[in-house]
Amino acid sequence: MKQFFTLFLLCVSVGLFAQVGYTANDQITPYTGGFRPGVNPAYYNGWTDQQIADLAAGNSLFGVPGIGAKALRTAISDDFITQFGLDYLLPTYSYYESLGLVDNTCIVGFPHPTHKEQVEYCSGIQSEMFDGLYEDIWDGGLNGTPYNDNNLFAAYLYEVVVRYKDYITFWEIWNEPGLDYTGNCGWREPGDPVCNWWDNNPDPCDYKLRAPIYSYVRTLRIAYDIIKTLDPDAYVVVAGVGFESFLDAALRNTDNPVDGSVTAQYPHGAGAYFDVMGFHSYPHFDGTTIYYDNTIPGLAFERNSDRAAFGIPFKQNIRQAVLDNYGYDGNTFPKKEWIITEANVARDVYQNAGGNFNYLGGEEVQKNYIIKAVANSIRYNINQFHVFRLAEREYSGTANYEFDVMGLYQRLDETAPYNQILNIEGMAYKTASDCLYGTTWDEGKTNQMNLPAGVGGGAFKQANGEYVYCVWAITTLDESEVANANYTFPASFGYSNIYKKDWDFSQTFASSQISANNIALTGTPVFLTENEFVPPASITLTCPADVTVFASQNANGATVNYNQPNVSTTCSSGLMMTLTGGFSSGATFPLGVTQVEYEATDDCGNVVICNFNVTVQAPVGGCPSVIAGFTLLGEHNNHKYFISNGIARPADAQIAAQTVGGHLAVINDQAENTFIQQNTSDLVYIGLNDVATEGQMEWINGDALTYTNYDLCTFCTGNSADDDYVVMHPWNGG
Repeated sequence: MKQFFTLFLLCVSVGLFAQVGYTANDQITPYTGGFRPGVNPAYYNGWTDQQIADLAAGNSLFGVPGIGAKALRTAISDDFITQFGLDYLLPTYSYYESLGLVDNTCIVGFPHPTHKEQVEYCSGIQSEMFDGLYEDIWDGGLNGTPYNDNNLFAAYLYEVVVRYKDYITFWEIWNEPGLDYTGNCGWREPGDPVCNWWDNNPDPCDYKLRAPIYSYVRTLRIAYDIIKTLDPDAYVVVAGVGFESFLDAALRNTDNPVDGSVTAQYPHGAGAYFDVMGFHSYPHFDGTTIYYDNTIPGLAFERNSDRAAFGIPFKQNIRQAVLDNYGYDGNTFPKKEWIITEANVARDVYQNAGGNFNYLGGEEVQKNYIIKAVANSIRYNINQFHVFRLAEREYSGTANYEFDVMGLYQRLDETAPYNQILNIEGMAYKTASDCLYGTTWDEGKTNQMNLPAGVGGGAFKQANGEYVYCVWAITTLDESEVANANYTFPASFGYSNIYKKDWDFSQTFASSQISANNIALTGTPVFLTENEFVPPASITLTCPADVTVFASQNANGATVNYNQPNVSTTCSSGLMMTLTGGFSSGATFPLGVTQVEYEATDDCGNVVICNFNVTVQAPVGGCPSVIAGFTLLGEHNNHKYFISNGIARPADAQIAAQTVGGHLAVINDQAENTFIQQNTSDLVYIGLNDVATEGQMEWINGDALTYTNYDLCTFCTGNSADDDYVVMHPWNGG
């Protein structure tokens, strides 16, 4: 069964590059792409990257409305591309672009174990940084590449950026580089004698990078040089620093490996090497909704959606104050652009680690927060807002950690593609995107609204000059979303009536005309517009269930009859349905699985597809020479060997093999191993795994493990709980 990736050899011409002649101390080009709502997509068992993107952006072909995402926050780590190849994700990013997911944010860094520096800055703990950081970045083509091959971070980043620069605008250098593993240092104030990072550089023993702060500054410097050389219009991002004290440490140190001091060779601190200040907004625990109040003294609680959404300008201003202290105020040096790469609140309520108070959480506050957070992001010039995450990690009610129930969809791992369940938050997020995407905050128009005390929101200007007004009653009670207020548009606006869209507008398309006077508001935002929304026409296309039949003895197929799909449209004319894949009912289907696909169109421009599988199983005791979707490799020792024409992950590969009466290859001796190797040219799954018991390898058919041929290659990772399935290397049969 084919492994789900193929190795490629790419020949590139080598040009000569020089280090860019400027830094972020000299110039930062303002981003003009407008605000983009985004999401952290993540991986879900049984789903492809393309299907996940459909859930984010929406895809009418599969009847998926999406959640309104216009960009993604993705990752292309060195660890990933070392295992899967540099070109593996190119089709995926091209697909993102086809869905309108552009100007994406991408995390880079995280070296493969063989690319880490073999240094222990903390005794017994290896550094997490790349080897060769202090080698020259460029070597003028000395080794056939423009970069210095001994600088492993430069080599990796160059190859990634040169391939993916058309799809990615914001390059995020590491994720949460300042994560404090002790939980005891980063939060401390200046002057604290314990281990505060304002007065002392972070100890490599205490935080994520396991290396001096100078190494991170060096990484930023290399990244800035590489990225700006290849794509001057791209942006270098620092995000998820965790604590302002870590940001301060990065800004006050250069990449001088001795002590971070300024020299001619190391002239600048980290601020010179990034354009965008990113941050994570988790208002349940970042000091926004629970904080120490010196006037009490003690903890103060404001656990509601308005205080949570206030966390955006609140944390932005705190970080700007740190940047100001180092001259990034628009006067000494250019101001930074802004982005939020992770944000959310939990769908359920959880207690803090000590169990002595509740964090902010709940479905109602989550729904209200996400709309207000989008509104505040546009208002405070945040270029992108990425929700954490597309789907929840666990099911509500069984999860025991607040981050497990942050997601726009419910858990997807046990859900077949396109059978997802959208959370209320996902509905609200899409409504916010549908109503506010493409708008800009209009401070003057907002001031003219004369919003009374107790009413939040403002005026958002569309490209055509019309306005969307997003307003709500401000929540003020702790652990409550109950709030009520009334709003009347000023007479100068000339509105006698206005159209209202509620938080679930993205699902209902309902728009009601109401008086522009005494509009009743609650803690849930509403969207008010001058003109009524007319919902677009839509097609409903439902395919029949999957069909399974058995072939006759010695037959290579079977005649299959199935019911026709059900189809309807709200368009007035032009409905047409066409078979676009597989065979018509009554045709002879070959052994194996055949996907049947139908496409429906109408005169309103709608196109929808649906599909189902027809499985023809081989008769017991028969071993055919032709199986649909597979290529016969040959016979060896009274067995026939096939390789799939498609791609699949291992568990799905075994199911595909079983469906046609076989199983993943079991290898019992060197001759069989050699036969398979000589007839394959890709990495392929074989039937060996340790899924049942970690470290105990077993053949899929129960045969005793009497033969092994493990490859001791230098780049292969060791066995782990996350790596259960064995692949064969075509170059040596290992």
